[in-house]
Amino acid sequence: MKDYLLKKAYEFYPIQLNGLDETYMLKDEIVKLKTKLESSLNAEYSEWQVMLKDFHENNPSLSVLDKTNFMLSQPSFVFQIILDKIEGSILVFNCYCSLVIPYYYFTVSLNNISDNAYSILDINEISILPIEVQQLLQYIENQFERKLFPQEFLNEIIPNISFEAIEFDRFTYQQAFFNSRHIVI
Repeated sequence: MKDYLLKKAYEFYPIQLNGLDETYMLKDEIVKLKTKLESSLNAEYSEWQVMLKDFHENNPSLSVLDKTNFMLSQPSFVFQIILDKIEGSILVFNCYCSLVIPYYYFTVSLNNISDNAYSILDINEISILPIEVQQLLQYIENQFERKLFPQEFLNEIIPNISFEAIEFDRFTYQQAFFNSRHIVI
């Protein structure tokens, strides 16, 4: 798995070139990344929107927000589902579905409404999520042909890659293939 991820990262991001270099965005790897993102968006985004709309209509008690951002540094579809409100806090499910590789991952966070602070909960079991959310993940796996990304690789540093203002030895697989940071309400 690690070899696959490294190969994919090097396929879409220039090796040994500072992300702030004036030629960076013209490199073949970045052009390939842009092309991949555009083709994935064109092929899948309308289907993504229909999926979320159908989910919301079938589960009106759950608030669904499409947080997809069409920037180069945000290479994934993103949505949030508010699972529950608990004493001034909101329990939020966040799903990140890569447009670059056939994977997704999710987080569950507890967001404090009053100070907008949040903490990501340690969720290792999909089975503890509400059945509706489990079904949505199953749909993503089947319809969008994505697999659950191994958590242990999310924050692993990719050697020899810099991107935008992210220096060498700081750029992670999560940043390369998903959103550059976790979304907060």
